[in-house]
Amino acid sequence: MSQLTTSSTVWNLLKGAVCLYKPSNYPLKRLKGQLKRRITQELNALASRERIGRFDGNDYSDHPLVLGDAFRPVDLEIDTFNDLQERQCGLVLATINDRPLLKRLKEAKWLCRYRVTAELGVATDTGFAADGKVLEKSRNPYVTEAKLAKVFSAVQSSHQRAAFDYAGVKLTSQAAYEIASSGPLRPSDLSRALIYSLQCLRFNYPEIEVEVSAVNEDEFFLSGLIGEIGFKLKTNAVCHKMRRVRFGPFGLQDVLLEKHFSLQHLLPHVNHAAALIDANKDQHATFKSPQRANDS
Repeated sequence: MSQLTTSSTVWNLLKGAVCLYKPSNYPLKRLKGQLKRRITQELNALASRERIGRFDGNDYSDHPLVLGDAFRPVDLEIDTFNDLQERQCGLVLATINDRPLLKRLKEAKWLCRYRVTAELGVATDTGFAADGKVLEKSRNPYVTEAKLAKVFSAVQSSHQRAAFDYAGVKLTSQAAYEIASSGPLRPSDLSRALIYSLQCLRFNYPEIEVEVSAVNEDEFFLSGLIGEIGFKLKTNAVCHKMRRVRFGPFGLQDVLLEKHFSLQHLLPHVNHAAALIDANKDQHATFKSPQRANDS
């Protein structure tokens, strides 16, 4: 920051990606608003010092009190995708003043990893325990970790088959092997969610902690997945917590926390994010399904 002498210099550097952390029960819009306000406040303080330095005591046309703020929160474009809903927490990927980068990140179809804490034997109207009305309770004392793993395997296999079906290749073919060997299968024009892995991190009936890696997912899909798992175990299931712990190459160690919403932390973070994106831009390329590729 010591080498950045003008507000215009700083503004030109505010372009790229940022990885934010959204707490649960905290609207994403509010988080973005906080980032905009704090950054523009610092920019305006810097611009104000510049104007005062130019003030000669006679001409008030360039005085900060006459001109007002040089930067407004609305001037800062912060765009997000694959947003987390209010009940969710975890990583949120955003771009600052860079719509072309936003388009590239959307097209990358990076996998997201979640850790979901759930309770078996309970169903609510929202799929969540905190704000849902209990619809049914159905404990199944015969549920075991082995049965849960069997359900996970079946769900994961069905999504794997769906991915290869969408790609227009047979699961047992050489083409399927070649595609799979290059990395996770991520059709670029797929609108439905696909699960790539399901893992039980903790089993303490009726509580479980599940790790899910997926693409094109959202809160509704993930809460529905937990309900489906409960149904396959001949009981019910409801979410307690849903946390995104990874977004493509970005992990929890790469986030910019709200307490660090300042130019001192933001500018190095943008550079760090750019390096992560460049290092992963050629890995696991997406593809269009043969049918849709011909249509286009």
